[in-house]
Amino acid sequence: MVFRSGCDTLFLSDSLYAAGFKFNGNINRDTVHYTIAWNDDSANFANIPGYVGFPNKSKIVFKFQHPVISMVDSIWKVNNENLIVYDSSRWEIKSFVISHGSQSSISLLGAVSDRDTDKLTINLHNIDLASMKLGGSDLEGELNGTASFFDLFSHPYFTSALDFSHLVFNKRYMGDGSIESSWDTLSQSILVDGHFLYHGAPVLYVKGKYTPGSNANNLNMDIGLSGFPTSVFQPYLQDVSSILDGSITGQAHISGTPAKPVIYGNVTATLDRMKFDYLNTSYHSTGITIAIMPDTFKILPSILLDERNDKATLTGIFTHHNFKDLQMDFNLDATNFLCLNTNENQNSVYFGKAYVTGNMQIYGLLDALHIDANITTDKNTVFTIPLENASGVDQSSYIQFSNKGKSKHTAPVYKVTLGGLQLDFTVHVNSDATCRLLFSNKGEVLEGHGYGTILFSMDNIGDINMGGNYTLTGGYYNFILQNGIINKKFILQPGGTISWNGDPYNADINLTSTYSTSTSLEPFFQGFDPTGVYLRRFPVDCDLDLSGKLTSPDITFKIELPTVDNYTRQIVESYLSNGDALTTEVFTLLIINSFVPPVGAGVENATGSEFGVATSAEVLSNQFSNWLNNINKNFNVGLDYQPGTPLNPTEVKVALNKDFLNGKLVVNTDIGTMSGIPTAAQSTNPNTSLIEFNGEYKLSKNGKLKIKAFNKANDNTALNIVNAPYTQGAGLSYKETFNTWNEFWHKIFGKKSKTATSTDSNSE
Repeated sequence: MVFRSGCDTLFLSDSLYAAGFKFNGNINRDTVHYTIAWNDDSANFANIPGYVGFPNKSKIVFKFQHPVISMVDSIWKVNNENLIVYDSSRWEIKSFVISHGSQSSISLLGAVSDRDTDKLTINLHNIDLASMKLGGSDLEGELNGTASFFDLFSHPYFTSALDFSHLVFNKRYMGDGSIESSWDTLSQSILVDGHFLYHGAPVLYVKGKYTPGSNANNLNMDIGLSGFPTSVFQPYLQDVSSILDGSITGQAHISGTPAKPVIYGNVTATLDRMKFDYLNTSYHSTGITIAIMPDTFKILPSILLDERNDKATLTGIFTHHNFKDLQMDFNLDATNFLCLNTNENQNSVYFGKAYVTGNMQIYGLLDALHIDANITTDKNTVFTIPLENASGVDQSSYIQFSNKGKSKHTAPVYKVTLGGLQLDFTVHVNSDATCRLLFSNKGEVLEGHGYGTILFSMDNIGDINMGGNYTLTGGYYNFILQNGIINKKFILQPGGTISWNGDPYNADINLTSTYSTSTSLEPFFQGFDPTGVYLRRFPVDCDLDLSGKLTSPDITFKIELPTVDNYTRQIVESYLSNGDALTTEVFTLLIINSFVPPVGAGVENATGSEFGVATSAEVLSNQFSNWLNNINKNFNVGLDYQPGTPLNPTEVKVALNKDFLNGKLVVNTDIGTMSGIPTAAQSTNPNTSLIEFNGEYKLSKNGKLKIKAFNKANDNTALNIVNAPYTQGAGLSYKETFNTWNEFWHKIFGKKSKTATSTDSNSE
């Protein structure tokens, strides 16, 4: 008789099944020949031929004939000598070995019956746990051991001794271990005693019992940890952290059931490094104390350290449902703590390094975290917002001239994919922090210091909003021309503002910056300077005002002569009252560092050789200054070489800047010389050398009270003759920022004034 049967899928459990299952065979007298087969895919299939013989009424013989089973690309075979005999209620396995290659094998030998002398022994030899896929777990390593079963029909009893080598769980190395177990007849429980080593050192023990016949509270286990690696738990935090290196020490007790364990205990975690990927920051700790309760891990007040060992106090809880749906609710009180350390490749919307003092709360599901923060910036904070891509047009330079009323730039809406992360920050910015607006990758950048309160928020789909005002106290704007070949550094004047009210790229700005240089005023006095007094170089400030929207500002220029007499200033200003003439002189000054005669009001009066020499000299000066600063980080050096022209003498300046006494004393010096001064000019200005300096010393720890001193060169013209070539001075300064007069008096005298009148404006 021939029989055939099969099904598309044979389910053995919710997660264990065989696809394409077939059971075919034939019956011939006292023997049934059969073939069992399935074929899930190329890595999981089976072909198991064999027979069942019935030699007499009480005896049954089972034998497999060259079966092949593939599990997860591992081929398993059964030995040809296998034989299983059932005779009068007694099962005897005379030889049964299933093997993988020449190394791994599982062998069964012995008998099972109601005789207390019968024993069944299972030997495991070099079993690759990854190939077994036990329970669908991500478990790797090698298993060896023996299990023996006695009197299974009457009074069952068993013992086992299993050894694990190179155990890996969740792709994290756990070490080596052993578990011994036995059946306790009195309590009807399995007794367990396990020990694990990590690189040879004991890190984990498990001791207790499991009562399989009980439906509730059938676990009674004690666990001890000593230097157990924290990296095992990193996969549970993969939405937040990619690195979790450290160790755990402590004890815990487990009751309940395997499906719903109830855990109590106390452990201490030592963190070598925990990295928060979104912030790109890493932290460590010598001890985080954790109280373990059912479905809860409570973090008691513990110290967390950043890369500079600055401190923050951490408290909080982890909650879960049988280690699923993990949620956190953390609180962090930080002092001068690193909370951001990203570059443009990691976050194209904003990046930088931020040290802050204040409070942060982190809560929610691990894949939908919410971070609230109320923080104040600290020293060495540098925050950058790139704006190069905030325009649909080419931005070879931030400043683009167009007809009035026409749109210059269009700012798109930026989004970041962050897996559900939400941010709500209140950031109190002070002058210790640096804010950078990056307009192009050619070096066009606005970098400033200042103060203000900024509200920063981001929803779970990446939409960013900013609000608040930022008032500058200093900084610079690097102005780029000719695709980066020419660049001029404009110094930002105190009092400028940047205001946000929603889109971070749609901020309102009101800034004044100044490019300071020195050049001859002779072009304005040709034919009226018989003594040549205006041939020498005079300090000139070129002011650039930016107002309106951040990505499409209104731009105006102004030229200031800070050291000349009123007569000279009025003559020059009369020529610059015309807008076209002013623009011509500004760009001639920026390009060749010289004015041109107002007649014609064009750049054509500047020769190509003058342009090339002036430009090359400035590029070389900048490169040489950068080279000197890279050699020695202890001081800043600046070289300024101004080549001579028919109207200007050759001038060389060296600027030095150095901090002393951990930044309490700051000294700036300018040392220079001039050559090629016309004879007529030398008669009224015989000095060809320049020595200027200014210094300040912080008298208070916070730097608000300072003593300052300076030595400044005088400019002598025919109408402004000074007896000495230099002017010196010294004095005290005190700076305080405040929003209301009450706040001012409170900061000065330590208590609020009852009579002070409150205002809503920032004052200094």
